[in-house]
Amino acid sequence: MRYVKPLFEALRERRVFQIAVVYAGAAWVLAEASQFAVENYALSRTLLDLVVFLLIVGFAAALVLAWYHGARGPQRPTRTELALLAVVALVSVVGSYRIATTERAGTVAAEEVVVDLGEASVAVLPFDNEIQDPDMAWLGRGLAELLTTALAQLDALRVVSGQRLYDLLRQDSGQAADEIPEDLAMRLSRRAGARFMVRGTVLGRRDDITVNASLINLANGQVEAAARARGTDAFTVVDEVSSQLSTQILAETEAGLAGEPASRELAPVAEITKADLQAFQAYQEGLEAERHFRRAE
Repeated sequence: MRYVKPLFEALRERRVFQIAVVYAGAAWVLAEASQFAVENYALSRTLLDLVVFLLIVGFAAALVLAWYHGARGPQRPTRTELALLAVVALVSVVGSYRIATTERAGTVAAEEVVVDLGEASVAVLPFDNEIQDPDMAWLGRGLAELLTTALAQLDALRVVSGQRLYDLLRQDSGQAADEIPEDLAMRLSRRAGARFMVRGTVLGRRDDITVNASLINLANGQVEAAARARGTDAFTVVDEVSSQLSTQILAETEAGLAGEPASRELAPVAEITKADLQAFQAYQEGLEAERHFRRAE
């Protein structure tokens, strides 16, 4: 016990406690800011892990510097101090490299978890929206979801939604993405178990919508078929595209299907969902807010 008091006095004289408290407060603010950025700006979770790790290692460096330079007056660096700082620097470099390159827990390489949904299966990706109207920014994703709903009426067809692909992308990267990258679209679709993929583009304006869609074979990347529809009503446009695509998908896969050809009759999508575009827009914007953890919205 006789060594405790002198040690405590030395720590107080060198302002180790004061520096530790200031550092801890600043580190907490930085960690909270990093978490906010990760959750609201679609940044990788790895960034938060790196920040927290470096803050912890930095705390050790701050204590070393406080011990050797916290007292008043000039102090020259010692070999012991330099050795300790070198160890801290080495730990920070090695640890940062491991965090940046190690696969996150709970994620698996795409090719290891494929669940085959069968020959007549298709993944519908969110459409690229070329309409220059901020109020219509939701339309590309919204029309793709309507198309998913329409195609899902066919018992012979297994349909993977864009939301499922976003979930797989988030599982891989730990972030909420605003769009599915072109170079990952086919891999994610295969991982979801689909044999085909639908990509499309929305053109025009609010009262004159044109949708171009392509059916892509995931086995070879070739475009097997295409569909195009134009109109003033989004639900009617989706009905036309879904009718064209369903016929083409079943034609591509019918040779591998057992039994009689399945019915290709599709009910209008407005009869399945609420035929109110404003309500559907609000629903899509709510999904987008949830994806980025904006719970209040």
